[in-house]
Amino acid sequence: MSNTAIIYYSLQGNTDYIAKLLARKINADLIRLETVKEYPKEGFLKFLTGGRDAMLDIRPALKNTLPDISQYSTIIIGTPVWAGKQCAPINTFLYDVKISGKRIALFACCGGGPTEKCFEEMKSRLAGNTIVTCDTFINPAKNQGDTVTRKVDMIASKI
Repeated sequence: MSNTAIIYYSLQGNTDYIAKLLARKINADLIRLETVKEYPKEGFLKFLTGGRDAMLDIRPALKNTLPDISQYSTIIIGTPVWAGKQCAPINTFLYDVKISGKRIALFACCGGGPTEKCFEEMKSRLAGNTIVTCDTFINPAKNQGDTVTRKVDMIASKI
């Protein structure tokens, strides 16, 4: 067991791609959150449902049991950005798991919009921890290459 966990949600594979790259790089445990009711993966309903749930701070039920984070000194949280905020499944995690005294790294995957609001909200919910980095990836599964690899290396160097 590692002393670092990567806890993330991925709808279309971008966040999953970064989480797996990072986990291999730093030998971290991967914990992928899955919702009981799946979100639409494409079309108008994807944006309507995901955006609405993020904006309203909805906390959807998860299929998997929330992890016991007590054995981890470092927690990396990865989220897609929905309507400028962290996704609703990450809301469930942040509200239901008490995290204190940990080193935290945050990463967000998006299509190119701003991520400041997403990170600021996550940081406020993670008060009492040390935030070591906040990094944004733009469509990383489609834009694989040196830029993504360098950014993953940079995150790994801060862990």
